[in-house]
Amino acid sequence: MTAISSSGTATAESAREEYGISRTLAYFAFVTIYLLGQTIGGIFCSPISEVFGRRTIYIIAATAFCIFSAIVAAVPSLIAVFFGRFFQGVAAAIPATVAFGNFDDMYNAEHRIWVVYLYTILGMLGLALGPIYSTYITSSIGWRWVYYVSTIVMGASAVACFFTKESNADQILDKIVKQIREEAGNENIRPGHAEGGKLTVASFAQDALFRPLEFLVTDPLVFFCAVLCAIAFGLIYGLTESLTIVYTAPPFNFSQNSSSLAFIAIAIGEMLNVLPRFYDAYIYKKYRKTHRRILPESKITSFAIAAPSLAIGLWLFAWTIPPRVTNIPWPVSMIGLIMVGFSLNDFSYVLFGYATDSYGQYAASAVSAISLTRTLTAAVFPLFTYQMYTGLGSNVATSILAAVASLFAFTPFLFLSYGQRLRHRSKFAVNNEQALEVENSHMKDAADDETDK
Repeated sequence: MTAISSSGTATAESAREEYGISRTLAYFAFVTIYLLGQTIGGIFCSPISEVFGRRTIYIIAATAFCIFSAIVAAVPSLIAVFFGRFFQGVAAAIPATVAFGNFDDMYNAEHRIWVVYLYTILGMLGLALGPIYSTYITSSIGWRWVYYVSTIVMGASAVACFFTKESNADQILDKIVKQIREEAGNENIRPGHAEGGKLTVASFAQDALFRPLEFLVTDPLVFFCAVLCAIAFGLIYGLTESLTIVYTAPPFNFSQNSSSLAFIAIAIGEMLNVLPRFYDAYIYKKYRKTHRRILPESKITSFAIAAPSLAIGLWLFAWTIPPRVTNIPWPVSMIGLIMVGFSLNDFSYVLFGYATDSYGQYAASAVSAISLTRTLTAAVFPLFTYQMYTGLGSNVATSILAAVASLFAFTPFLFLSYGQRLRHRSKFAVNNEQALEVENSHMKDAADDETDK
């Protein structure tokens, strides 16, 4: 889904000739509309999964993405593109946010180090490799096949989703209690979370449906994470257009297809982000040996490297490319892109992982709030990137991005200094803190029993 998300820029270039529309309108139809759909879907899908379970919503997401991919590919109408890309985005919001609820359901803090990393690296690799995939498919067999392939892959994914199991604890408990109620013939048996009345549409809308917006508006920690994530993802969607401009210009003179391969440098940087995860695992084991619960802030160490690395990588890229710098070979600029890729993946891992650890059962809603600003920013960037790079020149345009990144280079120290204080101001995080204290007490008791034996 992330590959199909970032593929929109390449398909827009080809489709705009077929439909006779401007470049900006084509980007709006193939990129912005998708991300707006993902923004809207992210607001509602996560609370639904927290109340009604994860499995069903995954089946709906994969099936819907398959259907609307087919509509974009097969229907020769610009209206179909708007319609199909919007609902592709709505469907994509489900795994983009609900997955973090699954991780909290299924894995402890130690295992989440690697699970969240695998999730984020695959998603970020999809974003980085999507432009390459779509450029080569479009140039060889036409832009519609980008979405025909998506139809086939997501159709298979929808079938696979039927074989998954529910992970939401309340849903599992409901199923067990229902079975006991039928066997005992006692209709008064109810699960603990059902106390207080029957769930209604009105109560669900009031208590849960708009929870991501509540997070974003009232929780300072989530708002802070949302701003940082928005910058990182806006950059990568802007790069889907700007790298083509940079590498097709003299003296680089890459072809349109070859210029998309610059994203491989970003993908390499994303994969190098595995190195800090070994340190995270080491810290967790160190805390576990002393029966101490690791705090979410302890996972921000790599962020202190990634935030300045993003700014440095952008400055390096800005002044090793044409038109103002023509005597430096193109591999040097790729070093800057590797640093950018490392930083972008770390932003995604740290911010989403931090939200998952901090908000527990409400992790999906917290991530949805962060994703809301991320997708909105990413939706806007491609609309002005071409004009910005052609009007100001690649060096000045990238320097502006680097300057913005430089403003946030010291934010990890704010997390380390004030993160715990901000978490305690959130009612959702405090509830999770209390649950983790109980869990930690049980783990300590079990360890002490093992020592006594």
